[in-house]
Amino acid sequence: MGHLFAACVDHLLAQACKEIEKTVIYYGQRTQRALCLPECICVFSDEAPGMPEYDFWMAQRALTVSFIACGWTLLVTMPEQNLTYWDPWVMGLGFVNPIVVIGVVWYRLVQSKRRRLAKVPFSLRVS
Repeated sequence: MGHLFAACVDHLLAQACKEIEKTVIYYGQRTQRALCLPECICVFSDEAPGMPEYDFWMAQRALTVSFIACGWTLLVTMPEQNLTYWDPWVMGLGFVNPIVVIGVVWYRLVQSKRRRLAKVPFSLRVS
């Protein structure tokens, strides 16, 4: 039963993210340009796709699971159990978990972009 539920959630998440993928990439590229980030830490390419489908898929699933755990901890478990913000479970799942997952996802996306650009001849690179 759990696998069926996970498959349904995965399918619905994939459908929802497929619709907004281009928008996320557009605003990501725009934000990178506005912040004048150095190229070595930029995640989105200026080339046509902006980000390969697998990288987008990996990032959206990791961030979704992390934010579900964070939201569940802060909105459901914390008030129900009368926990404070300093409780180890609240700090770990509510605050540290999203920060670490965002850092790991960002690092993986930067590494993926570097590998992708290493395959392209230098004279053809746009970003």
